[in-house]
Amino acid sequence: MQKYPRVDAHLVIGEEIVGVNPKINNLIRPFRLAKHDTLWVLDSNVFTSNQALANAIQSLTNPPRHRPTGLVHHLPFAIQAGDNLGSQIEQVYLCSTHARMYLSINWLSITSCVTGKSCLYRRSDLERAAEKKRRGGKGLVLADGEGGLAAFGKYLGEDNMIGLAIWDDLGMRHVLGNDVAGNVVGNMSFRSFFNRRVRWIRVRKYMVT
Repeated sequence: MQKYPRVDAHLVIGEEIVGVNPKINNLIRPFRLAKHDTLWVLDSNVFTSNQALANAIQSLTNPPRHRPTGLVHHLPFAIQAGDNLGSQIEQVYLCSTHARMYLSINWLSITSCVTGKSCLYRRSDLERAAEKKRRGGKGLVLADGEGGLAAFGKYLGEDNMIGLAIWDDLGMRHVLGNDVAGNVVGNMSFRSFFNRRVRWIRVRKYMVT
């Protein structure tokens, strides 16, 4: 903000509890304050190229081939892993098994497969998707009350739910960007790695299968 003082930007600090998902609790205030329709949700531990946003905007706004584009996302790729055993295993997992699965499903375009490390979508599409899902859309039911992003705060895997809502309920396709989301692993013990995998296996069991 100091480097670009003429850019209309604000730093929003603090959460508002709208559900069990801590990420959405952190995002809900800037989501409401955003002045424009296109939103880029980028995790704080992610590094990507200087052209990633411009490339993603181009992908989102390109004329549709079959279905209009509702979401642009990027492949998570592990970087800056520590020397701990858990860090090394996490790096191998993200750069091999997870990357192969992620690329394959998105290349086949058989269903939504989105990780929320870096996602670009329109607020208006998110609000339409949440409202349509509440009125009897496919899959799991969203939270009552406020619509838009807050409606997805009921679930820990909000990235999966948002992707499915845009894919299934709006019939819009996803685009996997050419840039990668460099996910900083840092220092992670084996116990932390194991607990993380168990947690997300449980989430996927009840949300995906």
